[in-house]
Amino acid sequence: MVAAQKLAPTPRSKAITELFLSCPGESQVAPAALTRESGKILQRSLDQASGQRFRGTDAFEGVVREIDLDALRFENRGARYQLGIRCIYDERHKGQAREILDCTVRASGSYEAAADEQPRLVAVERIEILQRPAKQMGLLGQ
Repeated sequence: MVAAQKLAPTPRSKAITELFLSCPGESQVAPAALTRESGKILQRSLDQASGQRFRGTDAFEGVVREIDLDALRFENRGARYQLGIRCIYDERHKGQAREILDCTVRASGSYEAAADEQPRLVAVERIEILQRPAKQMGLLGQ
């Protein structure tokens, strides 16, 4: 949204009245014009959204169901939050990342929440494994 707002024509740009943005794979859809009015709407949305974000520090318990080792993030799914929370970790936790898959963990750190106060993103400071995944029973009666 920020990029589109910055690219949108302004009253000062007299030569440009519309700008069309497209991406690969979207050839069957005609690109919508980015106009001066679009720029105003985007700016209002950006101003309003930033005023409706909540920040804080907390600990979030849940089961780690997805890990992106390249992007240094995982998803923590718990009963306290319906959609799960994206957790971003840094190099300190890189070695621990592989072992937390399917574990119940407590991820502590600063978070950002949307207007509904549902936490969406946590910058992880600490990861505690609360419960390891249950081991499967031996299929051969062992």
